[in-house]
Amino acid sequence: MALHGKGMFIWKVRRCEGGDPEAIARVAAQAGLTHILVKVADGIYKYNVVRGRDLVPPLIQALHRRGIQVWGWHYVYGNDPIGEANRALQRVHELDLDGYVINAEDHYKGKFRQARIFMNRLVGRLSLPLGLSSYRFPEYHPDFPWQEFMPPMDYVMPQVYWLLAHNPGEQLRRSLRQLRRYNSRAIYVPTGSMYRITNWRPSAAEIREFMQTALEEGLPAVNFWEWYWARTQLPDLWRVMAEFPWPPPDAVTPPPGMDPVDRLAWLWNRHDAQAVAAQYHPGAVLVTASRVYVGRENIQGFYTQWFQNTMQSAHFSVITKTGHEDRYRFRWIAQRPGDRLMRGEDTLNMRDGLIGYHYHFETVI
Repeated sequence: MALHGKGMFIWKVRRCEGGDPEAIARVAAQAGLTHILVKVADGIYKYNVVRGRDLVPPLIQALHRRGIQVWGWHYVYGNDPIGEANRALQRVHELDLDGYVINAEDHYKGKFRQARIFMNRLVGRLSLPLGLSSYRFPEYHPDFPWQEFMPPMDYVMPQVYWLLAHNPGEQLRRSLRQLRRYNSRAIYVPTGSMYRITNWRPSAAEIREFMQTALEEGLPAVNFWEWYWARTQLPDLWRVMAEFPWPPPDAVTPPPGMDPVDRLAWLWNRHDAQAVAAQYHPGAVLVTASRVYVGRENIQGFYTQWFQNTMQSAHFSVITKTGHEDRYRFRWIAQRPGDRLMRGEDTLNMRDGLIGYHYHFETVI
């Protein structure tokens, strides 16, 4: 099941609402949360097991009864990659999770071989969506094994913690530009700051800006770190998050694993100009036979008119495509109900995982 909406990380279950799973589920539902990410393992060990009692299964059951997804996250160190992968597989097998998230950070720096071992053991054995939670800016962490972790991911959940700053939107966009170079197929669900350190704390306006920027970038969901800190130290920000009107699912989030061509065609068939425009770099150029459109806003304007007039109710199909990674060429056909066929030949040049240049040609068959 795809993620859509607002989510919250839980570190230690017993600290949240007194460890009462029904209370956690009730509060989550009241806040309009669609998913919870709970820690299920730490290294080679289970997590949130207290005096032999696993606190995760009753929490999953309570949340599922309210229609809230539960993803398990696992902090990994890289000292025993086979043992950590086996623990992940065991936790996924015994828990009714909706997805599994690898949380790899400082302990994995420089451990490229261990990352390959871990991923080789894990990928192909999981039946759940796979996600990565790690740094927001890869350029600051060149010794982290990005190339080993990123390619198989269905979801990427960068930790966009704007600590000691007040520019969440700018940092989120920068994070997306950098991370999409490693995986342009994944769905991005960023994690924002809802905790405080020393004299710094996020503001209500910043929480709203973070979520609004995610929507403007066409992202289907966001997360926040972390439940206990937000509920006990920043209840005003919890209310801001709860009151933010995240739009309901409207079938404009492509399934994971699509390349840029298939994703674009999938969105063309939804006739949503804003969702299509979100696939373009903010400085993208779209060239048609009659005009050049520069920038995401102008490109959205083109698609608004295209869907309302030329391609009203049309269904698109890609018939051939070539290329990979940074450049694609494809041919397509479109059929309007009771009307003639249209065909097109397009070229996409990618930039930071988004469409940077698009040459578009269409004609009536």
